[in-house]
Amino acid sequence: MRFDFCLKLFFLLSLVFLLFSISPKQVSANTIIFNDDFENGVVDKWTEISNLCKFNGSKAEWMEVNGKFGIIINGGSCSTFIMPDYVTIDSTTNYSVEADVTFTQSIYMDRNLIVKFKDLHNWYGLHFVGTDVYLDKVVNGVEYFLPNKHFNYNFSENGEYNIKTELNSGVFKIFIDGTLVQTIVDEMPFFGNLTAGLAASAGSIPQSEVWFDNFKIEILDNSLPVPDLKQYSDPWGGVEYDSASKWALPDKISIARWGCALTSADMVLRYYNHDILPDALNDWLKNNNGYNRIGWINWPAISRFSKINTTKIDQNKDLTHLEWNYFSADKNIVTDSLSNNIPTILHVPGHFLTTKGVQNSDFIVNDPASDKTLLSDVENLHGGSFDRIDKYTPANTDLSYLVFYVDPTINMHVFDSNDNEITGFNFVEDLLIDDLDSSPANTNSLNTFAYPKPTDGNYKVKLSGNNGSYQLDSYLYNRNGELTLNSYNGLISDGEVDQFLMTSGNTPKSIQIVSIDSIIEDLDNAYNLGLINNKGIYRALRADLLVGKRFIDKGKIGLAKLALGLEIAGIKRATPKFIEQNASDILISEIKILIEQL
Repeated sequence: MRFDFCLKLFFLLSLVFLLFSISPKQVSANTIIFNDDFENGVVDKWTEISNLCKFNGSKAEWMEVNGKFGIIINGGSCSTFIMPDYVTIDSTTNYSVEADVTFTQSIYMDRNLIVKFKDLHNWYGLHFVGTDVYLDKVVNGVEYFLPNKHFNYNFSENGEYNIKTELNSGVFKIFIDGTLVQTIVDEMPFFGNLTAGLAASAGSIPQSEVWFDNFKIEILDNSLPVPDLKQYSDPWGGVEYDSASKWALPDKISIARWGCALTSADMVLRYYNHDILPDALNDWLKNNNGYNRIGWINWPAISRFSKINTTKIDQNKDLTHLEWNYFSADKNIVTDSLSNNIPTILHVPGHFLTTKGVQNSDFIVNDPASDKTLLSDVENLHGGSFDRIDKYTPANTDLSYLVFYVDPTINMHVFDSNDNEITGFNFVEDLLIDDLDSSPANTNSLNTFAYPKPTDGNYKVKLSGNNGSYQLDSYLYNRNGELTLNSYNGLISDGEVDQFLMTSGNTPKSIQIVSIDSIIEDLDNAYNLGLINNKGIYRALRADLLVGKRFIDKGKIGLAKLALGLEIAGIKRATPKFIEQNASDILISEIKILIEQL
């Protein structure tokens, strides 16, 4: 009666087994890869693997009758396998096998449903006889007995039952009529997935009759429940993104065009129970320095929001504080994160999206700008592989960060209080790309440095580069995610290094390190760059600075401040006719800082 007896009979007869040859089929999340309701009257989707069973002295035939598929056996101990055509299940994919099974005449006959099949030496099958249910496992021709492989169910004669088995990361879950009736954990040895199908057998009871309907193989969607938001959806799709009217045409300023990172971040926040939608998050970021000057999200601002937000989606669940981390492209990091129930945000050329699951060697994603559900499809759409990972990890302690942005022509290095250079997240914020027409924003890219959880104390930022002006933006977050923001404009020349002192702690602060010599260098640089167009004025201003330098060297600080005050007045008088406004603002700012530091 037991199904393994039939298999041993095959071995004793030294049969030549026919291997089942099948071709691969690509699948995606929530995809039924095979389905047959046996309603067309022709069984043309199946291939018989082996059949030694008899009916009235002749070979027992699989057949379709009245919309069901089955076989009648009355010739003694035997087995037969039949599999669906052209179906391959990837070796690591989680899937389910389902069929309606009719126990015609008597429950005391062998019935079988093959839930995992490689060949006649390697398979797993559900075996029903009487009220007993077994999960049979055969690897390399040897039967293995799994814990909990046997259980009972109260079947009835001529009853029809929906039998479903889920195979999920080595765990078999067996459902009958929608109710979970047994969970079985697999043990070594293993073999990879290949296909699944139907079988019939007869054992100590020589007769069997079984009928199947609505056979289905379906890929399990084990992705995280990250909400799938689209940047173009109402009511936020038409809302102005950040301050896009400053760097985009009037008809191209919407979240629908620029809001991929915003919408991806919102999906992650909602996954962690934060009740906010893209239009409201956009407003919050605009009002809380959450965008940098070229329209990119300042990523630690999302951490800050997670710390202060009190509005929940599910009132019975806690809100999660989130810590931002940046990584270069690495599939292992994405896979490990998802296995720990942490979605990630990925950047492909000009675009962001959110990951939520693993699909074979691919990732299941929510793309805010399309209906694509696989990373590979989004990469193809945007012409390149993902190149960075933004990850928000639950954390309830330290959300502190040093974040600096500077123009792309400027080299930026950061040092600790012992003048040792520190390594943080170094990357370039490229131009934003319009998701509707692929045009770039009318801005510049930015060099970015981000350093998580800095030790309390002083840090020094050193800038160098070719002749020109720059803007340094300093975002200093304390442990609670509270922000201190400062921006500095400067002039740089070859061989010159501008320095800034940043202090982390409960009350972060930043100052530009200025000396009379560095101001003279910037004055020279402004003249050489043509930002001061009158040689006489340039010489006069330089002479006044040298006077101030002599007073400083002699310790006459009061007179030095007076001389520097007169210098500011002289610069203002010459602006904008002889000194361009940008250079004037930089020089005056530096002189004021020096006066405060004297």
